[in-house]
Parts: sequence; structure tokens; C-alpha cells
Amino acid sequence: MTSDKPDTRRRYSRTTKEQVVAQCAEPGASVAKIAMAHGINANGTSLAQAGPRR
Repeated sequence: MTSDKPDTRRRYSRTTKEQVVAQCAEPGASVAKIAMAHGINANGTSLAQAGPRR
């Protein structure tokens, strides 16, 4: 089964993910502000902070 919808899922490099997670880990950091600065949803950063999925 195929879809006519284009693939709109954004994919980020490992380096970008590591930078965002590192910024979020700093004391007093606002996850929402960091996420907005990178153009991503704050929920996405919390998933990345939790580590890789099994």
C-alpha cells in the first residue's frame, strides 16, 4: 500500500541532536526555548534526552 502524501517527517543529524540535548542539560536551561531556537517541538527534545529507544 502506498500513500500519495509526501514524507514530511523531519530528520536531524546525530550531531544536532547531541547539541540540543547538551544545551537542555545545562542548569537553568529552558527546554522550550532551546527547542524553539532549533525549530523543533519541545516534546522531541524530551524524547532525545531519555536516550535511544529499544
